[in-house]
Order: sequence, then C-alpha cells, then structure tokens
Amino acid sequence: NNLTDDSLQFLIDAIVNIKGLTALDLSRNKIDGESSDALAEYVSREDCPLLTLTLQSADVDDGECDRFVQCLVSNKQLRELDLSSNLLGTSESKGDPTAKSGPESIANYLKSTSCRLEILKLAWNSIRLRSAVVLASSLAFNSTVTYLDISCNGLGWAAGEVLGDALMENRTLHTLIASNNNFSSSS
Repeated sequence: NNLTDDSLQFLIDAIVNIKGLTALDLSRNKIDGESSDALAEYVSREDCPLLTLTLQSADVDDGECDRFVQCLVSNKQLRELDLSSNLLGTSESKGDPTAKSGPESIANYLKSTSCRLEILKLAWNSIRLRSAVVLASSLAFNSTVTYLDISCNGLGWAAGEVLGDALMENRTLHTLIASNNNFSSSS
C-alpha cells in the first residue's frame, strides 16, 4: 500500500465509524506521528471493537510504540498485536539513553493487570540490550499471552538467561518463537 501518514490518518478516522470491525491490518504503510496518534486514540476508546491489530513493516518506531502501548491500558478487547518488522529498539541501539524504548513500554504493559493480549508478535525488530532484558523479564509476571514471537531480534545472551528464568515462572505461554537471537549455551 505504502500509504503515508497524512492519508492513513484519514483512513483511521473513517475506520472509527465501523462498529463491527474486529481485525485491522495496516501493514506495509508508513505510520508516523499523526496516524499513530489517531490509531492510539481509536484503540483507547472504550467502544473499540478490534480483536486483532496487525502493523507489520509499518515503520513503527519506539516513540510511536510507546504512545500506542500507553493507550492499550484502557482497551478491553484487543487480543492479538503484530508489530513485526518495525523499528522497535532502534533508539536504544543508537545509544540514546533518554529515548523511550518501545520494547520497555510493551514489557510494562505485559506486567500490568490491564493486559489482555493473548498473541504478541515482535519478530524482526531491533530488540537488544536493556530493553531485551526488560521484555524477557516481564514474561514472569504476565498471565495472558499464550503465543509470543520474538525471533530475529538479536536479544543476546543476557536476555536469553533472563528469558529462561521468566519462563520458569510463566504459566500461560504455550508457544514461544525465539530463534535467531544470539543466545549463548548458558541461556
């Protein structure tokens, strides 16, 4: 599609009026400030009917992810979120210590009692370093996610060890896809 921020905002504004819409796929479009704000506002609405939201390869960066995830707290419906092949974790990889990390925002949401997600797909992002460890540790506290894809992120050995410990505590996860993450043998 390659819709830009301007046209996506109008599309999202129109979608708000579709009362029975349970799945929305905006993959392969360029989500930036305006459209990300419009989408966050839509998802935070009490009457938002979405069960599935797919944003693969949609240019979602850490800041946009953070704003969006904060709005999920008030959403009672969404069960599946796909943020694969985006820019999550890139601000941390660039060495910006003040930047808000999308994976850390997701981790905080996963630990909260507001989380209702059952399926979470985060493959092919740049989740590494501190945000990888924080995301991995959040699984020890989550009681809703049954399917998690964090493959191809380069999480690293430290996150691998924390993930192993978290999985010992988690009682709900049935499927974990964590291939191609530079885990060491001790992980």
